[in-house]
Amino acid sequence: MDLDTGSSLLWVQARLDDVDPKIFDQSQYNPKSSRTAKDAQKVQHVSYGDGDAVEADLYSDNVSIETLIANDQQIGAVRSMKLSETAKQGKSNGLIGLGFTSEDVGLVQTLQRQGAIRYASITLVGPRNNPEKAKEIDAKDIMEPRGYLIIGSVDQKYYTGEIAWCPLISNIDSAVPNRWIIKLDAIILNGIKIFENQYALIDTGTSYILTSSVSFTKFRKAVGKGARPTVDYMFGYLKDSIKTVTFVLGGRPIDLHPNDISLGDLKPDREGVVRTLSSICTLPQDKWGFPNNLWILGGIFIDNIVTIFDYANKKIGIADISERDLSQDVDKTG
Repeated sequence: MDLDTGSSLLWVQARLDDVDPKIFDQSQYNPKSSRTAKDAQKVQHVSYGDGDAVEADLYSDNVSIETLIANDQQIGAVRSMKLSETAKQGKSNGLIGLGFTSEDVGLVQTLQRQGAIRYASITLVGPRNNPEKAKEIDAKDIMEPRGYLIIGSVDQKYYTGEIAWCPLISNIDSAVPNRWIIKLDAIILNGIKIFENQYALIDTGTSYILTSSVSFTKFRKAVGKGARPTVDYMFGYLKDSIKTVTFVLGGRPIDLHPNDISLGDLKPDREGVVRTLSSICTLPQDKWGFPNNLWILGGIFIDNIVTIFDYANKKIGIADISERDLSQDVDKTG
């Protein structure tokens, strides 16, 4: 199950009739096999920033996660036959929508409203604060420890220091309503402030860091003459030209991990110069559609911090990951 900060819908891969195929031996939701399922007789279409989309038949049913149970939770049943190839290859059974609406139909709101948890919040404890260690884990096909998802109040054992709380900025643009957008105080490159008074969309559905072509070009030029754009709206740079990239959120500077600034070396150019590919990229202008001063901070940023999505108070908390070994801990409290 993956996460999506843009929509509040919890949707699952479903088998609604015999036409729906079984994919990669993944589990499928079948409302006909559930005594508590109720057909809402509605269809919801959800689009994502990468162009992917799903069409879900809406039901209400009881949903359990560990010891938590959400009764009559709204569920989107997405036919297996209608899943995109990207979704199929991802081997995900569905998405937990972390977005919020005035109807409060999301999973977290339901759990809090029914008294299963005290606080309407979800916390993501990044799977790593050492990318090199993560590579070792992946190479061995070991998935633990790879971070934590905490529903409800978060225990202090998961983070160190104080939490930097950032209030949500409501509706900065009609293209991004009801999203987890906060003030981005500044972006500092190699100790020099190159952006200030920006906005940041904290987005679990984005892998890297995205911004408008205007901000992308300004950032690339600030890196220096050795930084060259690529055909796929990214850029390569000389390894020594980027030493630190710092995002200031809630008054707290957060460094992008050195291993995450680069996505790997490119092939040598005609002069034999090797550049490395930046994780800061853009989209074609006709696909951006957001304000020029908006930055989308995706997984490569979130993976190295603790992020608290606070629904009740409409704010995001950011903290440093605890250095304790939590691999043996199990937290089922709300």
